[in-house]
Amino acid sequence: MRALTGLFLLVVTACGNRLTAIDSDLEVDRAGLTFPATAVGDTRTLPLTLRNATRAPLDLHVSAPAPFALDRDLHLSGAETFELAVTFTPPALGPFSATLRLSGSVELEVPLTGEGLEAVACAPIDACHLAQRDPDTNSCQQTLAPDGTACTSDNACLAAGQCVAGVCMGAAVSCDDGDLCTLDACEAVGGCAHFALTCPAPADPCQVARCDPALGCATAPAADGTSCGPSDCTTAHVCLSGACKVLPVPEGYACGNESPCQSKGRCVQGACSQAPAAPLVESWRRALGVGADFRGVTDPSGNLYWVECGGNIAVDLCSLVSTTPSGVERFRKPAPGGSGLHLWSDGRVVVVSRNALSALSDATGAQLWSRALTQQVQSLVADRRGQLVMGTYLEGQTDGAPDRWVLSWLDAATGALTRAQELNGPMSQPVLDAQDNVYLEVSGVEQPVGMALPLDGGQVPVHSGAGPRVHVVSFSPTASLRFVAVNDPSDRPLSVFNGELLLESGSVLSTLDGHVITHRARVLAPGPLPSPLMSTGWRYRFDGLNCCPQCDCAEINHFTLQGWASGAAAPRWEINASFPYVDETSQSLLLADGSALFAARVSLSTTALRSIDSSGAQRFACELSNDALSHWSSVTSMSRGGWVALEQLDCPFCTHAPPPVLRVFPTGLDLASTGWTGLGGNPGRSGRPR
Repeated sequence: MRALTGLFLLVVTACGNRLTAIDSDLEVDRAGLTFPATAVGDTRTLPLTLRNATRAPLDLHVSAPAPFALDRDLHLSGAETFELAVTFTPPALGPFSATLRLSGSVELEVPLTGEGLEAVACAPIDACHLAQRDPDTNSCQQTLAPDGTACTSDNACLAAGQCVAGVCMGAAVSCDDGDLCTLDACEAVGGCAHFALTCPAPADPCQVARCDPALGCATAPAADGTSCGPSDCTTAHVCLSGACKVLPVPEGYACGNESPCQSKGRCVQGACSQAPAAPLVESWRRALGVGADFRGVTDPSGNLYWVECGGNIAVDLCSLVSTTPSGVERFRKPAPGGSGLHLWSDGRVVVVSRNALSALSDATGAQLWSRALTQQVQSLVADRRGQLVMGTYLEGQTDGAPDRWVLSWLDAATGALTRAQELNGPMSQPVLDAQDNVYLEVSGVEQPVGMALPLDGGQVPVHSGAGPRVHVVSFSPTASLRFVAVNDPSDRPLSVFNGELLLESGSVLSTLDGHVITHRARVLAPGPLPSPLMSTGWRYRFDGLNCCPQCDCAEINHFTLQGWASGAAAPRWEINASFPYVDETSQSLLLADGSALFAARVSLSTTALRSIDSSGAQRFACELSNDALSHWSSVTSMSRGGWVALEQLDCPFCTHAPPPVLRVFPTGLDLASTGWTGLGGNPGRSGRPR
């Protein structure tokens, strides 16, 4: 063997893609090794090919420091080729370099380089997948979990989940609560839901429907003395022990119908002596000024709230005003001016302005918090969980930039934004059910929902659908999408209660999944209609038709009140609600006795407060005093038995319209304790049922 002394000459030649270091005794296939980026703790191996170029054997010692740790002796026979495995195991992040040394019969150096990367953390995409990191690529590989692996489904209606071909399958959850007086259902997001069963009213007037949790629908005797037929001052049809009896009427027996404007009469010598109905006399009134915005907002104590501004809301200061049920002013505190949109919820009055959303104490009017707004607020509702749900709109700021519609959830106690959903088109006023699920219409898009937005903003999803559509969309209280129902043509949700979502046309959707319970063709109405009313098993709905140009408007333009039983495909009854136009009918309210209360013109010179019960019968019509051909706005409320309405006087010859007047009439009536009781769902106008 020839010994080398002095400097070793390294010659690099190109042969295709092969680099070879040559001397007279040893050939090396590479001038250096560069390892691919390797995760810390992983080991990467590259080959280094050595060939003895002589016929004599070569004895070599190979060494390299960590992280390319190598220390071994080699004996190469004459003309032998050997593949040396060189490893790289990075102990930390960052670049590494070292030198591989060959010594002995030949002296040679080969540079080594590599880089340490952080190992990717792998997690399975769901319970039915396994995640494993591939060291060669430092990436995650998802594989199916073995069939039979226990899993928990995102669908709350599945239990005892097991993986089958990568999908979590399970048995249906039993929502049976053992109560035959509830309808049991399950929705994928919220799980089991139970709705009160409405038992049909028996045909016998001396029997009333009842529900036994163990037996289901049954009947029970009506209260003794319940009317079961016509009565006069000679005989009376009354229920006794569940049976209708015809009994003689004693002298002085109460007769006639009692109402807020008429007391019962007494039977005198076989005839009913009853004082005639007198006009309702207001208990107090208040002129609100041109810039006032009264929306009928009341709290559980019957206190009233409204926003008052000057004539120019762009520059004039505004105030939140509150009075007691008797009209005594409680406070008048500065409040942001602008839209006047406001509601009451959980001890606070929330007010929307041009550029701020603020909450004020319902006790003192002191500001609790204020949040700056960069978008136009179109709607605001409040749920039972202490959240505000706000719909906003922002016009595209540059040419070609899309408009933005966002539905946001905020903490009502602080005003902090907690969740947001991008919508791909204009939205209607949302309504909330008793479980705080949100329902609204999104129009003009093929796909109504974009993506949940990060709280610090984010990219706006751009719609690229084939054509405009209209949808009813529902979100859970945590902003998760519950369902999307195609809803062409436009037919926005108006109210929701007891598992039914009522649309503007009168169609009804299930709140569980949006399927159609009752379908009605869309009918054009002559302007805004009073809000529908919904109770357990019953609802009132106002309907009307536009006057077409070629029609006789006196015959075609009509406005009616309809009575619907829950789940019915057609109204049970329909009556004329006003004389003769919509703008002369007030907003309606659902009373504790189940009837609908509203004011309507009953003649050219008279307005009456009317009560219509669930059979379509008029319980009373009380003339309102001092009526001067006024137009009642769509706003009414109840405050400690007083009917509150905003009156706008009709003055065609006035230079300026007279200011609106808040008038309160004593009735002794109460709102229903549950249900969709009026505009905004409840007295606080928070967009959910009472």
